[in-house]
Amino acid sequence: MIWIIIEMSFPSLLIILPMSLYRSNRLFMAKFYLRMVGSESARKLYVQCMLIFLLLYHYVYAGGHRSVLVQTCRQVDAQTPRG
Repeated sequence: MIWIIIEMSFPSLLIILPMSLYRSNRLFMAKFYLRMVGSESARKLYVQCMLIFLLLYHYVYAGGHRSVLVQTCRQVDAQTPRG
């Protein structure tokens, strides 16, 4: 039962947390905005972190089956810009 709750709460965190922090007047969010605007590498890091979270969710949701992990890794690698 607890495992089901964890599985259902994870995707909601990926939606609710950014929405709650969007356009916040807190100092750390202002610094975050400046880094995102000024640095391409910071934007790439943010996207990579979100993809890793999605990869972990797929792995946990599939019950740890390796085929889903390998398939998701291939998709992430195909979507990653080169250069």
